[in-house]
Amino acid sequence: MPLMEKAYAKLDVNYERLSGGMPYEALRTMTNMPTTYVSNHRGGKATASWTAIHHLAGRNFPMTSPCCNNKVSNGLVSGHAYTLLDSHKLSNGQRLVKMRNPWAFQEYKGDWSDSSSKWTAAFKKEVGGVVNSNDGTFWMDYETYIKEFWGYSITMYNNYKGYHQINIKQTVREVKYTVTNPVAQEFYVVGETYANRNFPRTCNPGNNGVVWLYNSSGSRVGNYGYMGWAGFGMVGGAPGGKLPAGTYEVRVWNQSAGKKTLDAAISFYWLDKKGSVTKK
Repeated sequence: MPLMEKAYAKLDVNYERLSGGMPYEALRTMTNMPTTYVSNHRGGKATASWTAIHHLAGRNFPMTSPCCNNKVSNGLVSGHAYTLLDSHKLSNGQRLVKMRNPWAFQEYKGDWSDSSSKWTAAFKKEVGGVVNSNDGTFWMDYETYIKEFWGYSITMYNNYKGYHQINIKQTVREVKYTVTNPVAQEFYVVGETYANRNFPRTCNPGNNGVVWLYNSSGSRVGNYGYMGWAGFGMVGGAPGGKLPAGTYEVRVWNQSAGKKTLDAAISFYWLDKKGSVTKK
């Protein structure tokens, strides 16, 4: 671990540049896997968010959540990232999420925490046991989680059967690529350039690239992937979901065209069967 820490600091100029930021930056750098961030919208769309989180937690993908929207107490630390370990729906309908403070101490003290009176022997058995210890790991009700935690970073850590990368130095505004997805499967595209933290604080690299994904009907698939201060952006189907087989178009924008060359790498990930990539 000390060697990895030193290497990461070297990538980012020095240890001082490791301060702050969002966990998805480290997840992408350390794994080279498709990584993105999903907002919890301050509790909005709670049902849809639960379905997604429950599915992703079941896949055992690395997930983290930054806290908190309202600087709540009950042991939670505002401006701090927690690991999202698991989710569970009890037999009484109560939805829970399992979290971990990476400090390995200082836990949540509200409903469904280690010492909460809401736990019964039967409920503890349903989640595989509850240890009342200040070890940083705790359960909490989903309703509190979805309102107080900003969202979650997630890395789709899979054994991808297909991978392709192209390195570009793009001076024009837009370049398009035709991409095939031979079967219905997880498929992601990650555009990556230099992050702000790869330079001294006095230097602003001004990277300003965007990756878009469109289907054969010309409709945009998902959100755009912005390659800015964090250095990368991901597009594709919903995290952990299958994208239909077919032909797609990836558009790479250099939003500083005429002023700056977009120096980037575009990586393509097919889970089950590799497709093809050709420049239009």
